[in-house]
Amino acid sequence: MLARSLRLAKNAMAGREILEGLLGEKAEPRADIVYELAKCFEDLRMWNRADEELGRFAKEFPSDPRAPKAFLALARARAKAGRLEEALSVLNRFNQDSAIG
Repeated sequence: MLARSLRLAKNAMAGREILEGLLGEKAEPRADIVYELAKCFEDLRMWNRADEELGRFAKEFPSDPRAPKAFLALARARAKAGRLEEALSVLNRFNQDSAIG
């Protein structure tokens, strides 16, 4: 995926622009687009936007193999945005889901 390559090459802004354009298309699996877009926002330290995309990923793709990483990244994004209680809530939920699964 070109956008992932750009993000890994430390050009998260270009990757973000490509991914946002792809969200309305069927070019690649939607889970990949949402996850990589969230990672771009993390790289750009845009914590609220990372939170939105990671939350979307966790909600829409709970059985994706990247879901555990997404939950932890979601907690980190909320903590970085100064929303510590919400971050703790995400971690508690992740811990409960992990114990059940």
